[in-house]
Amino acid sequence: MARALQRSQISRVATAFIAGRTRLVSCHGASPLRILNPDATGGVCQLVLSNYGAGLLQGDRVRLEIEVGAKSRVFIGSQGYGRVYRCTTGRGASLAIHGRVAQGALLVSCPDPLVPQAGSRLAQRQRFDLEEGAALVLLDALHAGRHALGESFAYHELSSEVDLRVAGRRLLFDRYVLNPARDNPRMAARFAAGERLLNLYLLGGAFADPSHPLISGLRRRLEGKWLPRLGVPRATRCWSFTPMGNHGHLLRFLTAARREAQAVIAHLGAALAARDLLGYDPCARRM
Repeated sequence: MARALQRSQISRVATAFIAGRTRLVSCHGASPLRILNPDATGGVCQLVLSNYGAGLLQGDRVRLEIEVGAKSRVFIGSQGYGRVYRCTTGRGASLAIHGRVAQGALLVSCPDPLVPQAGSRLAQRQRFDLEEGAALVLLDALHAGRHALGESFAYHELSSEVDLRVAGRRLLFDRYVLNPARDNPRMAARFAAGERLLNLYLLGGAFADPSHPLISGLRRRLEGKWLPRLGVPRATRCWSFTPMGNHGHLLRFLTAARREAQAVIAHLGAALAARDLLGYDPCARRM
C-alpha cells in the first residue's frame, strides 16, 4: 500500500509523434502539480505546469517524469513565476524532474523564473537523459526574491542540481547551494550586485555547433552593444558561454536589471520560433 501511494504521487507525461504532429499520449498529474495541455502551433506538444495554491509550500514534494518519444517536439512552460513560500519549520519544499528524450526529438523546458520568498527553503533536482540525435533546451532562471517588496536573498536555503546525460554518459553535473545567512551572496565570487541568474543549457542535435543561429545570435548580442543600449551599467552584469564537450553549450548570465534578463529571454524565444525548432515563440507572453 505504501509503495502504491508513493508511485501515485509522481506525475508522469509521455508524448509520441503521430500523423505528422506531437501528441500527448499519457498524462497523470499528482497534487500539488497541475499539468495543462493547451494547443500549440506547428505540431508541437505544449505543456504548462502550475501548482494548487500558486506556489510551493513547506512539505510539498513535487516529482515529474517526462517521456519524449522519437521525433517529438515538446515545450514545457509555467503559468507564472515559480513562487516558493515561507517555511516555518526546517522542512522545506522539493521539486524533481526527470526527462528522457528519444532519438530525433526536441525538448524545450523554459519555465518562468524561480522566486524564493523570505524564509523559504527549496531543493530542486533536474535530470535529462538524451539518446543520440536528441536535443534539449533548458532554461533555469532565478530571482533573488520579491524585489517589489524589498526582498533580496531573504530565503533560508536554495539548492539546485542539473544532471545532463547523452547515450548513458554524464556530460554535466551542475550543482549549487545558496544559504544567504551563512554565505554572503554579495561577495564578488558569488552574486556581487547581481539579482537575476539565467542558466541556459543547449544540448545535443545541432547545438554542438557554435555557429547555430541560436548560439551565435546570443553571443553576438552579448558581445555587442545590445545590452548597453538598455542603459544599465556594465558593472552590474556578467556572462559566459561554455562548450559542453562536443555536445552543446552552456550560457550563464547574471544581472541586476530585470529588463536585461527579459531581453535575453526574449531573444531565446524569438530564436526558438525557427522552423527547425518549435516554429513559434513560447516566451512572447512573458514580456
